[in-house]
Amino acid sequence: MSKKSSNIFDLLRISTNENLHSRFITSIIEYDDNAKREFLKILNQRSINKIDENLLCKARNERKLPNNNGRVDIFISGKTGLHNGNTRIIIENKIFARDQPHQMHKYHKYLKNYDGHLFYLTLERKSPSQYSLFDKNDESIDGHSILGNYSLLSYHDLLPWLTKLDTTIDENVNDTEKANVIRLKSYIKDYIEIVEKLTLISKMIEVGYVEESNISKEDFNALLELRFWQYIEDHLCKGTMPDPKRLYSFEKIQKNHNSSSRNGSIRDYGIVVGDKWIAVTLKNKENGFKLYISKGEFVGNDWISNQRIDKFGNEDFYTNKLDNITNMEKVAVKILECF
Repeated sequence: MSKKSSNIFDLLRISTNENLHSRFITSIIEYDDNAKREFLKILNQRSINKIDENLLCKARNERKLPNNNGRVDIFISGKTGLHNGNTRIIIENKIFARDQPHQMHKYHKYLKNYDGHLFYLTLERKSPSQYSLFDKNDESIDGHSILGNYSLLSYHDLLPWLTKLDTTIDENVNDTEKANVIRLKSYIKDYIEIVEKLTLISKMIEVGYVEESNISKEDFNALLELRFWQYIEDHLCKGTMPDPKRLYSFEKIQKNHNSSSRNGSIRDYGIVVGDKWIAVTLKNKENGFKLYISKGEFVGNDWISNQRIDKFGNEDFYTNKLDNITNMEKVAVKILECF
């Protein structure tokens, strides 16, 4: 996420990998009891229900839940706690990936049998998609939605915990273990730098690009466009997943924005809803990526179009030219008027 960096996470090109973020956070929680206790304190600040901060627990990542209830990014379990029963904490980690169908709904259903706590971790406390919270086929949950039964958590919320680890992780160990602690603290400092950059990008989306940020303009534009598609998806898809064909992803967006040559065509991507495909294409090097709607259908993997709309209320929209995240609502309204 930076122009030039000696940061270990940047050098290994894993600074935006959600699975590795989850693994690193889980490893820190498990490394030291003080780190675990301080992490539970951070969760308590955002939780809708009280968590025992002295809970004797274990943290794991990519934990597969029974009965096809999903695979959890960060899973914390304890046998004793505030309610003298089994405590389960699930943290769904979303930086750039989209939600899966009924994902948060399934986690909540699993947690109903425990002293359960469900968190949704993003860069800016973004809410889950409706199709993650809702399951119209599940009669076991009133209203079929878990709206209000989870807590929002941001990477910015984690920064005080990460910063405090320099003093909370115990160095009163033998020489061999002390060398490992020093190395871990070095990695944590690099990780703090990555989290600060990611949260800075989130803030910059609201105010515009900051030249002194040490973040490339291409990466910033790619993240801006990602937020654009996420906003459109939330407003248009409601409780239904979009068609997986030609669906946007951060990898596709970032590749296009970081391409050394933009005077050729790119493979269009976007969101397919029914017989309409909201897509983006490269118009030219100067203007960038133009938004359009194509009406048609998929025949196999090929999209057959019978109509194309290039303007919305007599306006052109370019996904890498949005000045402010609030423009997304304006674009969504214009798109909905075409449906």
